[in-house]
Amino acid sequence: MKQQFGAREWKKFYALRVRRAVTMATRGHPARPVSTRGKPRRGVYVDVRRLGPELYGRQITDPRDGKRKWIRGKTPGEVLTRIELIRKQIEDAKLGLISHEELVQRAQAAVEGLLTVQKAWESHVSALSPRWGPKAKGYWRRYLMPYFDGCAAAHLTEDRMRQWEDWMLTHRVRRRGEVRPLAAKTIKNVFDLLKAAFNRAIGNKRLAALPWGKWSPRGGGKGPEREACRSTTELLLLVRAAAARDARTRASRGFADLAYRVLVAALSGLRQGELAGLGWDDFDNLDGEIPVLGTRVILRVRHQAIDGWRLANPTWTRPLTPPKHRDGDDNADKPQELHPVAVWALRQQREQLRARGWYRPDGPVFPAAWGKRPGDWRSHGQAIDPEREIRAVVRAAGLPDPERWVTHSLRHTFATLELAAVLASTGDVRAVQERTRHRDRRTLEGYFHRLGRGVAPPGIGAVPLPAELAVVELPTSQPEAPEPATDPWGIVPRPPTDSWGIVPQLDEAAIQRAEDERKLEQREEERQAYLGRRPTDFAKWFVRWVAAGRPGERPREVSEAADRAYRRAYAAKLRGCGRPPSPVELAACKTAGRRARLGTLAAWAKWVKRHEQTVEERYARRQAAPAPLLNSDNAEPSTKGTRRLPSRAAEVEPRYGRLVILERVENRGGRAFYRAQCDCGRAPIEVAGGDLRAGKVVSCGCVKAEHGRAQLRRIAKERGARGRTPVDVRLQRAAQRALRADVVPLEGPASDRSP
Repeated sequence: MKQQFGAREWKKFYALRVRRAVTMATRGHPARPVSTRGKPRRGVYVDVRRLGPELYGRQITDPRDGKRKWIRGKTPGEVLTRIELIRKQIEDAKLGLISHEELVQRAQAAVEGLLTVQKAWESHVSALSPRWGPKAKGYWRRYLMPYFDGCAAAHLTEDRMRQWEDWMLTHRVRRRGEVRPLAAKTIKNVFDLLKAAFNRAIGNKRLAALPWGKWSPRGGGKGPEREACRSTTELLLLVRAAAARDARTRASRGFADLAYRVLVAALSGLRQGELAGLGWDDFDNLDGEIPVLGTRVILRVRHQAIDGWRLANPTWTRPLTPPKHRDGDDNADKPQELHPVAVWALRQQREQLRARGWYRPDGPVFPAAWGKRPGDWRSHGQAIDPEREIRAVVRAAGLPDPERWVTHSLRHTFATLELAAVLASTGDVRAVQERTRHRDRRTLEGYFHRLGRGVAPPGIGAVPLPAELAVVELPTSQPEAPEPATDPWGIVPRPPTDSWGIVPQLDEAAIQRAEDERKLEQREEERQAYLGRRPTDFAKWFVRWVAAGRPGERPREVSEAADRAYRRAYAAKLRGCGRPPSPVELAACKTAGRRARLGTLAAWAKWVKRHEQTVEERYARRQAAPAPLLNSDNAEPSTKGTRRLPSRAAEVEPRYGRLVILERVENRGGRAFYRAQCDCGRAPIEVAGGDLRAGKVVSCGCVKAEHGRAQLRRIAKERGARGRTPVDVRLQRAAQRALRADVVPLEGPASDRSP
């Protein structure tokens, strides 16, 4: 008799079949469709397939667009759970419990998985241009991954973003040897890129709206305005300062082209990377080979150099990254006519390269002058160093605000001078935009600076005054107005007094220069302290080294400072490498560390060469100072012949007994303490000035130890003579304690030492 199945029996039967299908899929066998009375069941627990190691999936119909989509998971159970979740969402939408928009969003989360911050970020970065890849990866690794790793995109609420901003404000970065807080502009850049990634997710219907609403970082925006040359006179001063620097460099190294780089960048508006990637084949009619152009020289910016382009593209023989204004498209290069002075500078640079054998028709215009590849393309995108070159020549030229100068200031100079010439002739601002290669005119406006400096004069001309406005008759003798300045750029300084009787103002330029020099000295001192090359430290180490009898090749502190410089330079270079770093990058890190170590040792040798004689003479004078006399019988210290100062005296003598005073340290308990070096060669000790003047301390403890050893030798001698233990046991124990406290090896032959 055929068994009759009820609803409960059929449910158990299908549950058993589903478990069997999941087991077969887990073992790698394709699951067979579960059928009902000879017909394949079109349910959700059907056809879970193994797609790879720890990857299973099944196709379903997407309720959003009706297309077949794969539901994937690490286990079959995860796939079945997602499919069941989609089925329940569809049933809730049919019953009117959720809206169609909520159904689409939840189905998207079930089909593609939970949207995390990392998924949204990577999806957005993959759609950007290739040059954004390294910067976006650095942003994620340093500023987003430590705080948002594994976080769902919907959980980035306003409170969570405020906490992230507070964490970013406590972040510290190390730049040029000093630790600085993270700039507000950097926080704004990271937030803008994250916001763009979430807006892309909203466009793809992965999110309904920004989870943080209208929140934005408190800081950010533009920093202080960059400086630039406000006239051709200032540009001339800048180029002259660069030429003077080149003359000094040629005298020592034989090659320098900073003045040509500054002049070409300021008269062509090239960016930093474009200047580093500029080749001789980027110019047309440089030698007049095109008769139609006459004397005109055309520049076509085709490439730019970026940091690490050799490591990223080992097959490249020159930088081939497209410039910023092209964004990787294949449009024709925008030609630009060069200024005649820039053409003259290029021809001078070419002759200089020919003299050294570095010129090639397809070679670099401004090659690397030093390093492993002299005369070849630069391996980075920095053609002019902002600190060592630009700001140095700005200070030498006497221009204001050198701290606000960067290499990009030369591009600001080009835009400012170009606009001044255009407004004086044709007034065509569009031509300036084409020469600077800006797509947006609003961006171009940020490059314009006011001509001249100081208070801007009124631009309105003479205005006739009606006679009806005169209420009081003014005296006929009016002070004459000052004559208009002969310098249209406002460079000529005003006289100290004028005909209006105004009190002359202070020389703001001189005050600013003094402040800039003070900041420069402070930054240099911080840099030297960071690298272990501070002269004040060298003086202390040298005195201790001389006092100890010059043990070794150099003081121990100098070797430790050189090792610290190696580690810091290695770590600084490693931060810019990939993860994990390649063997080439590790070799570059080691090279940077070795250079830093050699720099510290060279600074020590240079200091010793300059100050060795002076410090030794000073140390000899300290040695010749009167010292306490020692009684040769019992080796006890005697203060006979020692000069004692009154207790209220604030200074101490250069020598007390065996102690040579090195320096004064901080006060303790209202008493002055000094660091002193003993003649025995031990480490320096710190002792109170009152104890020195009172004669309580005359050594580091070696005098007391010598006294103990003398007592112990006397006891041993008596023991050998009488053959029994001395009576004065207390004296023997005191001598043994003194001997144990001494860490210096016993002097004299072994026979003189105590047993």
